[in-house]
Amino acid sequence: MPLRAQEVRIPCPVMLVSGHVRGTSIELSFRNEGKVPIQQVSLGCSPPMKGQARDAICHTESGLFYPRTPYTMEFGYTGARRGAVTISVKGARLGTGEFWMARSARACRSLAIARRK
Repeated sequence: MPLRAQEVRIPCPVMLVSGHVRGTSIELSFRNEGKVPIQQVSLGCSPPMKGQARDAICHTESGLFYPRTPYTMEFGYTGARRGAVTISVKGARLGTGEFWMARSARACRSLAIARRK
């Protein structure tokens, strides 16, 4: 099977490693778990909910993210001041031009980030 067809079928091309709330922003570390570079990562942000669907896309980060390399992004999120927020990967545009989308809320491991007091 060609690499291109295998890549789109992977469970999740992005691993969320860690995150911190900084005022009204979120700083998030992630890593490309696939075999080809990623051009764009789309994230969903919501208050933690058990077993329920996540909110719509809250941030999209563009760049060239190479496999197995750690990256950090920071983005504004007004809900960050209210306590915990759950970040999930909604989609990723691969270097091949194809777009990977999460087929369920559990396609990628989400990351719960609590505001430090």
